[in-house]
Amino acid sequence: MIVDLYFGFRDQLDNKPGDIYRCREGSAVQNGGRPPKGNVDGEGYAERPLCAKDFWVIVRVRNGVLESVEPKTEKKPFIPD
Repeated sequence: MIVDLYFGFRDQLDNKPGDIYRCREGSAVQNGGRPPKGNVDGEGYAERPLCAKDFWVIVRVRNGVLESVEPKTEKKPFIPD
């Protein structure tokens, strides 16, 4: 499943937990730069390919490494049930 991410490089389509999460060198965090100590809890968005339902996630990066992707259940999806 592809998760659209809104921090760091936004073209990282093949990342999985344990991979290094790339950021833009010399850029501010809000422009894709590396956060302090490489730690960030960022938001992502995904659509399930088989049922066309969508959901939000929290992506945790620690020391520049993608640690986990978890559902963000408190945020409503765009696609209604």
